Amino acid sequence: TDGALSVGGPGDRASFKVSYASGPISMDIAAQHYDTGSSIGGAGQISYAGDSFSAQVAGWVHDNDWQIGAGATASMDMFTLSASGAYGHQSAHSYNILNKNVQPAAVKAVASDYWGANVYASAALSESIKAEIGYGYGAYSPSTAVAGFPNLGQTSNAVAGGIYYTPVSQLTMGVEGSWTHINTDDTFPDNTDTTNIAADFVSVFRF
Repeated sequence: TDGALSVGGPGDRASFKVSYASGPISMDIAAQHYDTGSSIGGAGQISYAGDSFSAQVAGWVHDNDWQIGAGATASMDMFTLSASGAYGHQSAHSYNILNKNVQPAAVKAVASDYWGANVYASAALSESIKAEIGYGYGAYSPSTAVAGFPNLGQTSNAVAGGIYYTPVSQLTMGVEGSWTHINTDDTFPDNTDTTNIAADFVSVFRF
């Protein structure tokens, strides 16, 4: 099947998956084909889905890259709350270091460990209006020392939200906005910060 498990990982890949479900419990395990590195990786998950609460533990591995994470969602009348976190290893994470002492960037890709977490909330304000907001945090650090950059690391903070109007079941319109701040630390005082702000209009047509 051309559709990897819903556990994140490096994209949608051709995979062979075995699934089992009994009541609210389900489990998946898959072998996945990749175009780069070794040809085979793996992924798996175990999930619980109740009427008002669901949870999942999932992971994937490919070559030297891997991740394991967990998340949960609770529904309470008009509100939905979700939280998740993950820890993993990336064999080539990019650090953009730009400063007066090193031009151009001295370090572009370094094997790194990382962790991240996010929270999400949505509310049905009426039968046709829904609002949502989320926050995410991530932190990367080299898994081995990098000569000349003993303090190398990267953190990111992101906030995104939107409000959506569905006048009929075939159409949803909305506006969204996001703010992302990425900080890369090195041994120099002029660290690299990147901030991105975006806004957009959304329209979804269903047939």
